[in-house]
Amino acid sequence: MEPRPDRTRTDRALVRDGRAWPGFAGNADNVSVAPASAMGPSSIVTPRFVFDGNSERAFVFYGQTALAVGSDLIVGLGFETFARGPAWGADGRDAGARVARATQPGEPHASIQSARPTGADSVIAISRLDGSFVWEAPIPVALLDSWSAPGIDVPTGTVVVGSGSTLIGLDLGTGLPLWSTDLGRIIVNASPTIVDDRPGETRVFITDYSFASSVGGRLFCVNLSPFDAERNPFKPGEIVWSAELGGETSGNTPAYVDGRVYVSTASGGTLWDQGTILAFDADTTLTPAPLWRYELNNPSGFFGGVGVKGDGVYASSYSFTGGQFSARTVRVDRHSGAGVWSVPTNRTDTVPVPIDGGLVLVSGGVPFSPQFPSFGSVPSLQLIAELPWGDAAVLWDSALETLHDTNGNGRWDPGEEFLSLGGWTIQPAVLMGAGTAHAYVGVSPDPGGSSDGFFGASPAMAMVDLSKLPGEPGFVVEWHHGSGASPAISGAELYSIGFDGVFAFGAPSMPVQTILTLWGSGLLPDLNGDGLVNFYDLLLALEHSIR
Repeated sequence: MEPRPDRTRTDRALVRDGRAWPGFAGNADNVSVAPASAMGPSSIVTPRFVFDGNSERAFVFYGQTALAVGSDLIVGLGFETFARGPAWGADGRDAGARVARATQPGEPHASIQSARPTGADSVIAISRLDGSFVWEAPIPVALLDSWSAPGIDVPTGTVVVGSGSTLIGLDLGTGLPLWSTDLGRIIVNASPTIVDDRPGETRVFITDYSFASSVGGRLFCVNLSPFDAERNPFKPGEIVWSAELGGETSGNTPAYVDGRVYVSTASGGTLWDQGTILAFDADTTLTPAPLWRYELNNPSGFFGGVGVKGDGVYASSYSFTGGQFSARTVRVDRHSGAGVWSVPTNRTDTVPVPIDGGLVLVSGGVPFSPQFPSFGSVPSLQLIAELPWGDAAVLWDSALETLHDTNGNGRWDPGEEFLSLGGWTIQPAVLMGAGTAHAYVGVSPDPGGSSDGFFGASPAMAMVDLSKLPGEPGFVVEWHHGSGASPAISGAELYSIGFDGVFAFGAPSMPVQTILTLWGSGLLPDLNGDGLVNFYDLLLALEHSIR
């Protein structure tokens, strides 16, 4: 590798902003756990606001896509419609009716595809404070039902989006285009991973889509920082390097820790249906060779990203046949690429969530309906325990633990009831605190329903207590009916997408002086969602204030 200038790397774990959730799974390591300073919402029963546009413009958000949350803005992906009826008020909100309608479980919705315009989708930015519309920017249409998420880089003030075959940079404050880079092939389900721990050399990593093609996928390293002839001889949006991965790719969001980028593939092993995990030097400006390659010894590939915690790289695979334990979740040593453990788990495109205490949470399984019978597995959460001697074991499967096994055969059969949580597209988010771990996880949409099938919006979200067994009293702490896609936990807030738009829960964290100014000017929003702005909203704001 060519010599590099000596610069101090920022410790991302120490400086991570508890008020931000800047991209898919929360951070560049793809560990979907809120920062230690985040408190989360006090309740998810009633949203503080629901956004789907204003009096002039209506938006539909991709059903399974994660949101990116900055200090002031929430950024999501979708498309614009203009279906405003006479029931809408002058401000376009009709807030009480929207919240009531959004929280009714099992309500049927008409398909949204007929309202989708052609030619472009949208990046939509809204205010964290009150859910008001801030800006919208057109992007290429997402292809193959892609649920790629946006990313926010605060130091450069850039929103990064991969859609169509293009990686795009937008100004965070205005939505104006900064740059656009054609990757040559489309992006499907893979989200940008932004790395800003080397001053003046901020990079974004992303993979293209090559599944079921005759070519392998590629990992791209793209520059975000301003041009500097000595320190960073690349323009914003310029490809620094791209590397062949030796296998097909789909949804393979990279992860980054300590100067290395880690990425999985859907194929590339000894047999055609075995996935791999690779590590690359992230700091180079020349095309790197893999530092190591791990091959999954199972007939399944990785169709999701990887997560990195401590010395481990974690990934879960997707199997096209078999039952509730036909795929694999693995831990690989991030320094050497050696396999540490591999356990049977549900098929999934999500990233496993390693949490403190040696536990790993996996969301997987495919939903079913009368129109789409079971594909062999059903939606569930699975909790893995890493054992002291280096192995691991599945502690429970939420579907099997709650199954009413009427015929006593030990597996699910059509007509048997169970607690449906998670699924192959449902990325959970975990909040730690005071020795507890709570997961926020959505419910898979009905694939035979009228709201875009497998890729429609989640109809509900649960807050679950991971210290309890599924089926025990208190395992599900709260329900929200109306949203559930890939929750973002930020400060004392949680954000998620539902059919009716972006749902916000909890009170925003603001400086005390800002709170008092808003209160004095009559601009403090209804923070507790009771339809009134009064002293209780002021107390709630002060309770969650920041220095």
